[in-house]
Amino acid sequence: MALLARYYLIQPPEFAHRCDAGDPSAWCTLRLAIIMTYARYGLGYLAVATSLIALVWQGITSATVALSSGLLALVLYCYEPGAFAVMTGALLLARISLANADAVRPTH
Repeated sequence: MALLARYYLIQPPEFAHRCDAGDPSAWCTLRLAIIMTYARYGLGYLAVATSLIALVWQGITSATVALSSGLLALVLYCYEPGAFAVMTGALLLARISLANADAVRPTH
């Protein structure tokens, strides 16, 4: 979804010119809202917050949310916190997966 928003809603020049000319459509409002979230670093803050929550709770859901918000931040121009969130989420998911595999493995 983030890639679609970036390449079909934010970056096309003809769409940007139409919105800059004062087009009151819902697409222009959505485009402006997306631009403001990364212009004010909102996606970066979201990625860092979800990463910290995932580090505290260390569950599959919180790690997946951190990974997803990190990917969203990476695609929509908040690189550093996005990379941190992707790394945190991926490493936590790997750790949880490994712990679950060890718990299921029979011992002789």
